[in-house]
Amino acid sequence: MTLKNQPEIYFLQKLVLKLFNHHQESSLSYDRIKLLCQNLWQQNRLGGERKSAVHQIFFPLVRKGLIEFVGNGRYQLGPCVAIQSFGSISIINPPILPVLSMGQKFELNGIYRFKNPSKELTNELKEIGIPIQRPSIAKTLRCTPSILKVVRTFPQALIPDTSGFQLLSTRNTWEPNVRITPPSLVKASDEGNSKRYLGDQDHTWYEIPNPAQNPDGIYIAILAKKILTGESLGISYSKSKHELKIDKIHVPILIERILHIQSIQDPQGVVEHKSGITFKHIDYPIFYELNRIFHQKITIHE
Repeated sequence: MTLKNQPEIYFLQKLVLKLFNHHQESSLSYDRIKLLCQNLWQQNRLGGERKSAVHQIFFPLVRKGLIEFVGNGRYQLGPCVAIQSFGSISIINPPILPVLSMGQKFELNGIYRFKNPSKELTNELKEIGIPIQRPSIAKTLRCTPSILKVVRTFPQALIPDTSGFQLLSTRNTWEPNVRITPPSLVKASDEGNSKRYLGDQDHTWYEIPNPAQNPDGIYIAILAKKILTGESLGISYSKSKHELKIDKIHVPILIERILHIQSIQDPQGVVEHKSGITFKHIDYPIFYELNRIFHQKITIHE
C-alpha cells in the first residue's frame, strides 16, 4: 500500500466490509472479490496496476481477522470478537449496538477500540453472548509450528527433471533458463496458475498448495526458501523499542493476526509504511517465540 493512497484504500475497505455484512450468512468467491476490488480501484483512479487491487484492498482485512477464509476459494465475514488488554477493549466486527456510541473510542474499518470501557459496554457484550477475551500471545505462539515444519506437511512431489521450470531469485522475480539446485522455490511454467514447488537441502520437493485451498501457502514457501538459503527474511526486532518490523514480505495470516491482537489497543500500535508494517508492544517473550517459528532468522537490534 502506498502512503499517498492510504485514506482512499481505507474507504474502499469499508465498502468491501459493507458487502460482507450484507452477506453475513453466506460466503463470497475469490473471483467475485477480485473483480469487485479491481472495479473499485479503477473507479477511484488510484493508479498503478489494477491487478494488485485485491492485495491492497481485500487481503489486509483477512490478515486483521475481519474476513475469514472458509475453503474452496471462498471468504465470509469473521465473527465478532472482544479483546481486553492494557485496560482497553477492542471489538472486531461489532454488531450494531447503541452502547458502541458511548465512551472514548477509536474506530477504523470494523475495529472499535475503547480506551476506558464502561460497565454498560461490558454488560451489553455479555448479554448478547460475546465473551471478552484476554489472550496470552506468547502462550498461543508457543503452540504454533515453525515454518519448515509447516512446509513438511505439504504433499511431496517427484520431480526428476526441472527443465523449463522458473526459479524464484533473491530479487523475488521468476527467472527462466537457469540452473536449478535445491534449496530453491520454482514454478513449472510461465503460466499464472502454474504449480509451485519448494525443494529442500535434501532434494525433497514439496508442492505448494493452490491459493484456493491455502492462501498462505506461497508466502510460507517464500519464507522457507529464505530460511533454507540463508537470505534475509526482511523481519527485524528492536529490543529497546519492543517493535517488530516486517519489510517486503508476508508472514502467515495467523501470525499477523496474533501481532494485531497484541498491538490493537494502541491507535498507533500498528504502523503501515511503504514497504511493510511495524507492530509495537511486542515484548521479548513474544519475540522469543516468533524467532523460534522463523528458525532464529529475525534480525535483532538493541
